[in-house]
Amino acid sequence: MDFAPWLKGSGWTQAEFARRVGAPRQTVQGWASGRRTPTIYYALAIAALSDGAVAPADWLTDKQHLMLRGMMR
Repeated sequence: MDFAPWLKGSGWTQAEFARRVGAPRQTVQGWASGRRTPTIYYALAIAALSDGAVAPADWLTDKQHLMLRGMMR
């Protein structure tokens, strides 16, 4: 699931989510707008806070998904 719709449905503001995940609000704003991608640490924290609704793999580009599929064959 995309982060922005999940965050909107969660009822948390960007500022509240930023406090919960331990990131600056501007960083969360960047994730929600698609201008930034979280580090693996934050991707895992987002997955935990969203109960798995926003998985780390949701942040990968199509090219990255294809590259990983190629590595796993």
